[in-house]
Amino acid sequence: MSTLSLHELLTAHTGSFHRAASEWKGLAEDLDNACESYIHSTRDLGYAWPVGPASENAHAKVASLRREISNAYQPARRIFEALEHHAYAVGDLQQHARGIIEGARADGYLVDETTGRVTGRARDSVGGSLDADLRAVQSYADQLGTIVERARSLDEQTAATIRQYLPDRSSGFGEMCVRDLTRQEVEQQRGRSPEQVATWWNGLTPEQQEQVLAQFPDVVGRLDGVPVTDRDTANRAVFDGIKGDLQRREDDLNRRIADLLAHPGVDEAERAAQQAHLRELRNELVAVDAEQVRLAKVDSALAKLGDRGYLLGIDPAGDGKAIIAVGNPDTARHTAVWVPGLGTTLDSTRGNVERVLQLQQTADGLTPGQAGDVATVMWLGYDAPETDLSVVTEERSHQGAGPLVAFVDGLHATHLDGQYHVTAVGHSYGSTVVGEAALSGNLRVNDLITAGSPGTHAQHADELMADPRHVWAGSATDDPVSNTTGNPYSLGALAGTFGTPLGGAVNAGIAVYDHGHGPSPHFDDFGANRYTVDTHGHSDYWNQGSESIINQARVIVGEYGSTTLDHGQRPPDLP
Repeated sequence: MSTLSLHELLTAHTGSFHRAASEWKGLAEDLDNACESYIHSTRDLGYAWPVGPASENAHAKVASLRREISNAYQPARRIFEALEHHAYAVGDLQQHARGIIEGARADGYLVDETTGRVTGRARDSVGGSLDADLRAVQSYADQLGTIVERARSLDEQTAATIRQYLPDRSSGFGEMCVRDLTRQEVEQQRGRSPEQVATWWNGLTPEQQEQVLAQFPDVVGRLDGVPVTDRDTANRAVFDGIKGDLQRREDDLNRRIADLLAHPGVDEAERAAQQAHLRELRNELVAVDAEQVRLAKVDSALAKLGDRGYLLGIDPAGDGKAIIAVGNPDTARHTAVWVPGLGTTLDSTRGNVERVLQLQQTADGLTPGQAGDVATVMWLGYDAPETDLSVVTEERSHQGAGPLVAFVDGLHATHLDGQYHVTAVGHSYGSTVVGEAALSGNLRVNDLITAGSPGTHAQHADELMADPRHVWAGSATDDPVSNTTGNPYSLGALAGTFGTPLGGAVNAGIAVYDHGHGPSPHFDDFGANRYTVDTHGHSDYWNQGSESIINQARVIVGEYGSTTLDHGQRPPDLP
């Protein structure tokens, strides 16, 4: 039982507890990093050395050592957390105790800081009754006694936690049996905030993280708040699974088709039924082949990026969704989230990744000597509108705003220490999604850039950012989407812009943007900075070497004073 005294509480140095906590935190982080490195370096052992007695022994040894390193992480972290909590709690108790002592002395009472004894005032020097003095003495003494009891309880709890997790074989340090997580436990993270997901993920041992990545990548890959490298691991496993399933379907269809051709029916009715079945199988095979071609474009884009690329989301359903980063947002100082617009599908992945690659290289080139401090993200995390009535309405932007806010929150939750500057870049209808997210008041970006915007649902730049100097809008002089000069135009014009046939009521010339999405943000009275654009049309804002892409890159790295403007007011450069 703790015998902590008031004097020991008052003279305790909380800094020593903080320093000890920091040492244990460092040990936990070193164990975590060592385990992750060990896991990654031994992950392919099964492929390189699959069979044989020596292989079995090697696998058993690797698994045992991996488990021991992984399981040592949690005890070290628990001791860090206990010491850190102890330091802050002691500081609070000290402050409370000193307040009581100062109050007692201000009322004329004497307090012995060693024993906590409170002595009454001299009767001839002050007024008041003896009973009142006795009650006050007892009250102050009781308050100090309560503080000391709380300190003793805290002391015992901290000591017990340290004893429980100290590196001692008898306590299980490094040999604790950490249970596997269930799918239900992992799925419970859906709908939680990215900060909560990050706390949950960091609380797992490296072995548990590896288990979850291996068994439930389809869940982990969608969780904002999971670190970029782990999320990439999960989504690549999901992507490989999707491609593997398609290949198996193709092989099965080809086998079934070959079997039908090899065994024709014995009569006309049976042969007619076989022909109908063959048509169904061949149609399904065409669909599978088309899906494989579509996914091959994602594969091609990732292959071009190499180890600079991170797959942060993949969903082939419908038009498809994909989130691909160039550079690691967790370690970059500057990250730009680029949101594409009208007509974007998985088929567009290769071209869109090329745009964010050009943007990343241009921005990274503005920070010489700091290679890799810029990351860009192609965020197709919503169902972009087709060239039909969906582009007229706000529905798709409403659907995309929430996921975009969560994704950006996830970037903040997993970003490592240091200053972090995040920019949202919206192209075409993507700027409408960005605008809708900003209007919610929850989009945690430092700058907002639009290019070829049909409108952001805002009437003025200060609705998007508290400081409108951080809203940047660009428009090519011949961009039919953004240059409406205050007059709506028809979806027929969109057909010419995107080469997409339209029909029915849409082709009749339904008025679009100025009514549906607000004023184009590059006009003077919107209040944004209009950066100089020297490209043409609706889709060339990221041409290599153009003033358009260089201006956007300057904003992304905070070199605002270097941007060339048609109108507006630049904010001060980032330090």
